[in-house]
Amino acid sequence: MVSLGLLNSKQPLKEESSGTKLLHRINDVPLSVFIDCICDNDYKGLIISGKPTNEETATAFEAIYEQYIEAVGGKDLLRHIRQIKEIAISQNRVVSAECIIETFKLYPTEGLYEQLYKFGYNLPKKPYNYSNVNEVLRIFVANYKYDFRKLEKLILEFESVNKSDGEKSSGYTREYFIGSLVDMSEAFKFNISEKDLSLLQYCIYINRYKAYCDAQLKKIQHG
Repeated sequence: MVSLGLLNSKQPLKEESSGTKLLHRINDVPLSVFIDCICDNDYKGLIISGKPTNEETATAFEAIYEQYIEAVGGKDLLRHIRQIKEIAISQNRVVSAECIIETFKLYPTEGLYEQLYKFGYNLPKKPYNYSNVNEVLRIFVANYKYDFRKLEKLILEFESVNKSDGEKSSGYTREYFIGSLVDMSEAFKFNISEKDLSLLQYCIYINRYKAYCDAQLKKIQHG
């Protein structure tokens, strides 16, 4: 059964900066708007009022997408998405650290020295001179190596978990959603249209369709 703990209709809409309001819950989002978001990166349909930034609309969609994944795919698929996000964040951090290290080796300027302290590593605060530069850079590199090993571990864990699945996501297309609506319409003997559904209703239909397919398969298997 789909858990609706995140979908409390009494929960107030999140208010963004400058009075901007966006949709954040799958029971509020029309399926057609979700399809525009996920297939075309068109987030205009999420705007209730105001002029949100690209970051605000992207953040709103991310929250909606996680609810969608949990509703139709379960917590395992949600964990899969979060693993990918964690790897991406870690990889970005490692690459940024590599760039700082390589650049600093070529141009050990005071400005770049100060950049070491802005990266987030726990470094001893020391004035800019030759001996201090070497010491601080050594500690920075040690932290970078730790992050690199952590990234390798995340990738290995991700690959080992997903190797058993034997499936690779091909991404979402309009054809995917239209095809699923056609399949469910045929199975349930009535027309199901993207224009008439919220994203939550679509998730419920998908789960009922999965149950229907499982039941049909069992009938076939048991004659």
